[in-house]
Amino acid sequence: FERTVLAWIGASLQADLYVSPAGALGAGSRHRLEPELVDRLAADPDVELLDRFEMTPVTLLGQPTYLACGDFGLVAPRRQLIMAAGGTSAEVMAQIHAGGTAAPGALCSETFARRFGVGLGSVVPVPAPDGLHPVTIRGVFADYGNERGSLILDRSVYLAWFRDPKVASLAAYLKPGVEPEAVAERWERAFPGLEVRSNAGLRRQVVTIFQQTFALTYALELVGVAVALAGLVQALLGLALQRRGELAALRALGAPSGGLATVLVLEGAGVAGAGLLGGLGLGYLLARLLVGVLNPQVFGWTLAFSLPWRYLAGLAALTLLAAVAALLPAARWATRLAADREAEEGA
Repeated sequence: FERTVLAWIGASLQADLYVSPAGALGAGSRHRLEPELVDRLAADPDVELLDRFEMTPVTLLGQPTYLACGDFGLVAPRRQLIMAAGGTSAEVMAQIHAGGTAAPGALCSETFARRFGVGLGSVVPVPAPDGLHPVTIRGVFADYGNERGSLILDRSVYLAWFRDPKVASLAAYLKPGVEPEAVAERWERAFPGLEVRSNAGLRRQVVTIFQQTFALTYALELVGVAVALAGLVQALLGLALQRRGELAALRALGAPSGGLATVLVLEGAGVAGAGLLGGLGLGYLLARLLVGVLNPQVFGWTLAFSLPWRYLAGLAALTLLAAVAALLPAARWATRLAADREAEEGA
């Protein structure tokens, strides 16, 4: 999931600057940028291209989703979406822009396609102030931004049907050689109501939020390892207590305490290794189930399956080392007899 989302972020964030109204927290926000302000930003001498993006919640076929629009004619050569069907994003955007209102087309997210059971060539009725307008799906793209899905129109079509020039956000492509951070600071000073983030800054923010979200997952893994180790030590001590007579007999026959402790540690390490292999196998099956079945059904997302070999190897090694470290004192205690303690006290 992490690799898929990071790849999606890399493909989605390609502009130099991203501008939104201060206080806008998501797709459902009603904060909008006035067209006069947008025109002033577009006329900035450092701006080469400005993509106006709008996204608003709508009810389509009785279900809530999002309707969006973008300047397909402008950004088709620049924006590279991860496409699930329909061809490259540049080709699909150019086709949709060329169709205009005469042959309206749209891009839909993979989540939208799964929720509404549509695909390439499907016709979707878009609710507008003057009634329903049929739109043909020209492409399906991967999107992990929301679970309701989204349908994206060309901005020219959106303006013709909704007649609302306000936008939710802007993506600014600057001229070569222009420093994005400098332009961002200048715009924020000139327009205090804007939140302007550079590509690099927004990527860092998104990755930080993503990692913070999954920090709990890593904490739960550590808790699980600790609980498993505690159970392993308890099991070893229980077995040792049941074999107390056997251990005493071996000691009486001359078996050294260290040798018996080593045998107990190796037995416990074998149990830990078997449990680790079983956990890896069950974890692989669970991962396949989550990626191939649950995520598409619950969220409508298709994830790229990959195994983090280095992470798994490191976790396996850490687990075995921790198991041995936890078993050593337990094994030494189990093989020490009363005579050993009396000898130590007498010494």
